[in-house]
Amino acid sequence: MSVALSFDAYSTPSPEERFSAESVGNLTFGEAASMLLQNRLPLILPRDSIISWVFHDRVPTEPEALTLADNEPIPHREDLLAITETWETAYADSARSVYIDLPNLERPMWYHFSKIRLIRNANNHFPHLLAASGIFKRIQASPSPMLPPECIEKLEATRLMEPLAGFHGTHTPLHTLGCLLDEQWASEDVLNAAAEMMYFYRGVMKELCGDPSFLFLPTLFINECRRVWLLDESIRGYSQNMIWVRERIRAGRVHGIGMLVCTSNHYSAIVKIRLDELEHGDSLHLPAQSDLLPILRWVFAGLGAFDPGNSQAHIKPGLIDRQRSLAGEGSCGIAALNFIAFRTGMQTPRWMADESLRFRDELLHALLRYHLIARQKSTTFSDWVVLCALKGEDAEVAFPIEALGVAVGYSDFNLYALAVNMSHPIFDWAIAVQQQHPPHNGDPFAAPTVSSGTNADLQPPIILNSLPQPKKLVPPLHGLTEIVLEAGYDYSSMFPLPEFGPGEAKSTDIVEIPDSPPKTPPRRIKSESELIDLCSPDVIDLCTPPRHIARTPPPRLATQKDIVDLGLSPLRPGVKRSKSASAKIEPIDLSIASPPRHKVKPDPTDPAPSRNPPLPRPPPRDIRASSGPLRLNDIYDSYEEAEQAVFRHHESLGYKYIRSQLRLDENSGQARRRTLRCNRYKDAEETHQIT
Repeated sequence: MSVALSFDAYSTPSPEERFSAESVGNLTFGEAASMLLQNRLPLILPRDSIISWVFHDRVPTEPEALTLADNEPIPHREDLLAITETWETAYADSARSVYIDLPNLERPMWYHFSKIRLIRNANNHFPHLLAASGIFKRIQASPSPMLPPECIEKLEATRLMEPLAGFHGTHTPLHTLGCLLDEQWASEDVLNAAAEMMYFYRGVMKELCGDPSFLFLPTLFINECRRVWLLDESIRGYSQNMIWVRERIRAGRVHGIGMLVCTSNHYSAIVKIRLDELEHGDSLHLPAQSDLLPILRWVFAGLGAFDPGNSQAHIKPGLIDRQRSLAGEGSCGIAALNFIAFRTGMQTPRWMADESLRFRDELLHALLRYHLIARQKSTTFSDWVVLCALKGEDAEVAFPIEALGVAVGYSDFNLYALAVNMSHPIFDWAIAVQQQHPPHNGDPFAAPTVSSGTNADLQPPIILNSLPQPKKLVPPLHGLTEIVLEAGYDYSSMFPLPEFGPGEAKSTDIVEIPDSPPKTPPRRIKSESELIDLCSPDVIDLCTPPRHIARTPPPRLATQKDIVDLGLSPLRPGVKRSKSASAKIEPIDLSIASPPRHKVKPDPTDPAPSRNPPLPRPPPRDIRASSGPLRLNDIYDSYEEAEQAVFRHHESLGYKYIRSQLRLDENSGQARRRTLRCNRYKDAEETHQIT
């Protein structure tokens, strides 16, 4: 007696199958680059490309119904939503495959449920493959001492889904570093990782022993402050992360603060040095957002020199280059990061829009080199750091904001200092970079002076408190033996005479200052022989084009990059294909939102099975407690079990879920629905390109 397979077991493809979850998780940077170079990816059709589809009870066994071939046209993932939303119910009604009619095919195709999962995975991971391939090609095309050949070989064998190693605040996959290519919008996870790296690297440079004197607050800090600031003043209070930042400042060790700000998908920076006013750095030269000053007054109230108070009426703009449509158009985050590094003494040159790509490349190389070093560590973050001094005499108590339905809380690296055992990857990274002798031109992390020996110790820089004093004159010595000099030999170079004072000035260095202001010489009048007749035929007019040349306007410079998507097919039903070589293909919209439902009118000439009678209504669903990986519509015995399942599912990504809204039953008073919220809600969209 055979036991019927569950829907998950039936629809899960083989781990060895290309684009299965296991195979995608094991893809390396080298393999991703090879797949795109050899054109071995399927072609993703535009949206609304499916002509018709229907569930069927046939179990297909032919290879084309189970596997994905190279250059095979596949539906867009949004076209699959109508299928994947109902296929579990259809499976309970004996459906085992989908009969789909796609454009420009000889006949409709049978698709096993497992192949539908492969198609969905190919849609989801296509941008990740593009990013990984772009990263690998970039480091090969632009060699840098930051990534020597042996590091490039290691990266070639590194999995693109591997989390970024060596960080406390983020565990974003490696392929997200593709946002540093060209002028793409940099993600918050990547910029916050760079901020953490800069925070500990500055500790190596300036505070090798002791708590860091500089706080580099990630975008999560201002985001959390804004959410709490929107509450009514009567119930507004400091969150736990705000309390920890305040206690770090109250401990008296902090001398400067840098904050990354993300507003409407545009990055800027705020810097506060102890005795200076708040300073705002924006690569679009926009003023600081109107809510920032009152928020910072509230957060830093009572903290001495870091309290803006009412003495500062506005946040003054800092000196920063302006991004333009053809230079640095997507580098607002890179510019904000550099603004903080420059203002806090990181010995790095200012970000310039004309050199934006170089700053991006060096940041990409720095993060990749750091990851390759950190992934070899057998210890964890808790072994690399120690907790900074936080509490003063009167420790503040955090307000229970979570009970009000506000999502707060994040992992803050500013609470830690480097351990004296020097096991943090930042030490090995600094030594490795210094041994490669990197050029100091635009490097976002200036390397300190490190010995090249095996037992190299990092020493803090020596600060010269005063200028060198002039040499004192030595009194004459007596009783010395007379030296006999040979005649005819010039000994002046061996025994230079001592110089007293600046010496005699040369006549060419003397500038005579007249007693009266100099007189302007009379204007010279040209003779008639020197005058040029502009009407003469011998004069060449360089401004007016000849008559035989058509007057054409100058070429218009593009204000937006032309995106060439290697995985798209220009096929679209009902639209004629352009024969022009410059015809642009509509890029894929990777939004996971459900598209509007459109009913496909049946074709009277289309044979069955597109007009098969509807399947009978499914039997009542057997509700059982779920187990295993987290899926949509899973059922758990208790709310606590569901909450832990959500936490476990997103723990590897570094996302932190917090209890948010709570709905109570009006009669019984029991909880009807609880909502968990994360500090990340949706993928950001690039909105600050200049047109």
